[in-house]
Amino acid sequence: TSSLQESVASCLQSSHRDPVSYACLLRRCGKAVSGLCGMHLHSHIIENSMESSIVLQNCLVQMYAECGFVEESCLVFASIANKDEFSWNFMIRACGLLQYSPRNDDIVPLLSNVQVIPLFERMLGEGILPNKFIFTSILLGCSSPEFLSQGRHMHVRIINGVPLHSDTLLANTLISMYCKCGNLTEAKGLFCRFDERDMVSWNAMVSAHAKCGQGRDALCFYQQMQQEGVMPNVSTFVSLLEACSMQDLLNGGMKLHRDIMFIGFDSDILVNTSLMNMYSRCNNLKHAWKVFETIAIHDIVSWNAMIAGYSH
Repeated sequence: TSSLQESVASCLQSSHRDPVSYACLLRRCGKAVSGLCGMHLHSHIIENSMESSIVLQNCLVQMYAECGFVEESCLVFASIANKDEFSWNFMIRACGLLQYSPRNDDIVPLLSNVQVIPLFERMLGEGILPNKFIFTSILLGCSSPEFLSQGRHMHVRIINGVPLHSDTLLANTLISMYCKCGNLTEAKGLFCRFDERDMVSWNAMVSAHAKCGQGRDALCFYQQMQQEGVMPNVSTFVSLLEACSMQDLLNGGMKLHRDIMFIGFDSDILVNTSLMNMYSRCNNLKHAWKVFETIAIHDIVSWNAMIAGYSH
């Protein structure tokens, strides 16, 4: 963050001002969730009469949304005279990811997931054709049970325009959307029909079954994943250990522990905390304590996991 602040300060003091430099810094502000730095840049852009640049306007919409300043994002979006696909994509993503109702109802009547489809229809009305990134943003906004019907509607639109079997990004987003909506049947059907399953696809299925209390099914997906030569990552093991702790699957959890040690994730704090939780909930405090002792630096999360295990 200090490096970003220095870069922004240097830009503000420089006599050389170009849209590319501003755009790069605005993207950095968004990734660092530094809305204050972004606001300073925005003021400087206005002072230098660059606010009509579509590139900078789009970067501002994206930056404000990523920083959680959705009202500011809406204001910039509304000021864009000739919105392109990037403008719409950033605004749709902001609507989908952030549950927020801005004070100025004239900008967007109610900025929440339910706004995603109307915003999409407005985009079509202005002659902008959707691409896979816009579809992905819309699906992210439908990833909740109450918006399942909207997600299905978008699924039909996507099928009519994009060959899913060859588009990993869209297929994974659809699988994830159905999983987060709790519709494992449709998620599994899509997953099985998809030819290019990767880590994201497998993790979505593992995580969904774990969260729905279907631990044995989550472990089955893990076994199939290995058979297909896809290596698990930290997220895979965290989900699987959660599944084992929810259903008291101690033997499955102990096998996962051996795999974790073999692969080399036994030094990861998230994995170790998940292991402690799993052992504690399966009433095996001896193993939970052994995992706790292997952690080099204990943080508040690991201490809480161990304390919760003994108070359980």
